[in-house]
Amino acid sequence: MVNSKSRHHHETVTKAKPSAAPFPVLVPNIGKVPDGDVDFQEGNATHSMPVRRFVPVAPGEPLQDNQKAKKYAAIAKLLALAMGKEIDYSLLQEGFRALAVDAFGTDLADAISARALKNPNAWCRRWLPAIFNREIKASSFVMWWPHKSKIFGPAIYCPDRETALLVSLLVSGIRACIGCGKMFIPKRPDKLYHDEACGHRHRQRRLRQKKGDKS
Repeated sequence: MVNSKSRHHHETVTKAKPSAAPFPVLVPNIGKVPDGDVDFQEGNATHSMPVRRFVPVAPGEPLQDNQKAKKYAAIAKLLALAMGKEIDYSLLQEGFRALAVDAFGTDLADAISARALKNPNAWCRRWLPAIFNREIKASSFVMWWPHKSKIFGPAIYCPDRETALLVSLLVSGIRACIGCGKMFIPKRPDKLYHDEACGHRHRQRRLRQKKGDKS
C-alpha cells in the first residue's frame, strides 16, 4: 500500500526551471582564482592551463559593441527564429549583414541581407549551422581537473570569451530577447523577452508590421 500525504493544489505545482548545463564551459583564467586546470600534451611536455568556469551573462547585461558581439547577438536571435519564434524582422537585417560581411564583403553582404529578410527561415536553414560552427571552431571537448573535486570530468574549453558566449547559447540556457536582442537568462523555458515591457512593445510592432503587409 502506498502511503501518500494530502497537499494543497498550489503546493503540488512544479515551476519550470532553466536546465543545468550538461558540461561546464571553461575559459583561460586571467586575474582570478582558477576553478581548475586543463592539461594539454605538447610534444614531450605537458602544459597545464589554469581555467575558470565561464558565466555567460547576467540578466540584462549588455555586450560590448564590437563586431564579435554583433555576430553573437545575431546568431542568438537567429537560433530563436530557427526554433519557430516570431521575431521582429527589422532587428535581423544588421544581424544578417554582420554574419555575411566576413565571407562576402560589404556590398554583397548588403545584398544578401536584403534577400534574407524576404525569407528568413530559409536563410537560417541554409546558413546558420555553418556560420555557427565556424564561430565555435576554436572550442574543444576536454577533460579537466576541478580544484574542488578529486576526479576529472568533461568540459568544453574555449580560448576566449566570444567563443564561450556562443557555446553557452547551446549548453547554458541563455538566449536573446526576441524583442530587442538583449541577452538574458530566462527564469522559465518559455520566456522569450527579457522583461514584460519589451514583450508588449514587440507585439505592438508585429501588429503594425502585419497591417503594413496587408495594405
